[in-house]
Amino acid sequence: MVYSNVMLGAILNIFKAARIIFHSFCGGAAGVEIIVNIDRIMKDIIDVNSASREESLTEFFRLYASGLLDYKGLDIKFLVKEMLRNIGSTNIYLREYAWSAFEQTLCELLLNHEEHIRILNLLLGREYLFKGIGDVESDTVFCRSWTSISIEIMVRMDTALNYLPQERFIVVLEKTLAYMEQEADRRGWVPEKGWAHAPAHGADLLCSLIGNPKFSIKYADKVLEAIKCHIAIPHIYGDGEYKRLANVVPALISKGFDETVVKDWINNLTPDITKPAPKYSSYDFYKTARRIPFNIECFLHSLCFALEENCAGEGLRAYIVEYWPSVKQDVFNWSDGLARN
Repeated sequence: MVYSNVMLGAILNIFKAARIIFHSFCGGAAGVEIIVNIDRIMKDIIDVNSASREESLTEFFRLYASGLLDYKGLDIKFLVKEMLRNIGSTNIYLREYAWSAFEQTLCELLLNHEEHIRILNLLLGREYLFKGIGDVESDTVFCRSWTSISIEIMVRMDTALNYLPQERFIVVLEKTLAYMEQEADRRGWVPEKGWAHAPAHGADLLCSLIGNPKFSIKYADKVLEAIKCHIAIPHIYGDGEYKRLANVVPALISKGFDETVVKDWINNLTPDITKPAPKYSSYDFYKTARRIPFNIECFLHSLCFALEENCAGEGLRAYIVEYWPSVKQDVFNWSDGLARN
């Protein structure tokens, strides 16, 4: 359904009885008036024991994130607390609307710089970015992953507004690197719960950190090692993660990072085939050993496209095109040895 001729009723104070009136049109059909009782929604939100509180929060965040509300009179601090409290919900709609509402709050400049920093400190802690870190196939991944892209918004805001002190920015960078090194849940879409996508969201955060003027190129090696943690592994991605991880490399090159160092890093992605292969069962072989070179190949393909899209690293692209075919067969032959008992 496409909405047009949107009309808003009186919303002078969200905590008073109010209605938002929309006129929606579907094709040539007559307008249908949709009435949302904001007073009822807010009562549900305030009442923590309300059976319909989750539904009301979802609806409110949807309206809030769409920019359909007059923010005057809203208790922004209370609402931000609710947004962050639900950023890791397993309810797809509640989580995504809460995140979108948080983004809208930042973009509308409804918080001052001190409040930004306070929230950032909270998100970098063990109850958010590091909640359940190391868990695999646990619901805590939603909190970690959606926290990382919440921080990504705040980093982009800092790039535009420059409100973070340099030392605080470095803390964010170092915490992000630690998080990426420790994140072990690499699921993409989770049935009935939506996007987990932790490596992809973490890579997006790294790209924004690199794009910030406060980023120091001395951290580039550590950034690449954090990315490697999600490539040279026996997990096959299927939801665009290779591209998101690959985007980090052209971001570094755009900051003047030496392509020669990236070439050395690519060389080190592949296993050392001069060492004896460990022994696995045939099942483990197909589940783990073969996936490592396959992952590297998929990542390098994505990296070539990412470099081309960003008009960066022409020499690096040429190197990848020449390098991987020259070692590919040896690497796969080495991995075949993992199946021999």
